[in-house]
Amino acid sequence: MTKAEMITEIAEVTGIPKVAVRDVLDAFADTVLDELEHHGKASVLNLGSLKVKDRAERLGRNPRTGEVITIRAHKAIVYSASVWAKEAANG
Repeated sequence: MTKAEMITEIAEVTGIPKVAVRDVLDAFADTVLDELEHHGKASVLNLGSLKVKDRAERLGRNPRTGEVITIRAHKAIVYSASVWAKEAANG
């Protein structure tokens, strides 16, 4: 689902103008990103949680050439689904 599709769906279900829905979704995303940046974790309503995790440097392989390369250490965002999200995914 694209952002535009999500805005349209929420606007139709709630009766709120699309512009207001877009502003709320943008504010929500900014808030979650701010929490990740400053606290390293964020809880997303009934969907689950996001956490910043350090990834160590490791060796990888270029899939085109087969050449061994070094993948630098970096931070990754890890998602952990809530019980409700897992149930929704499993029908």
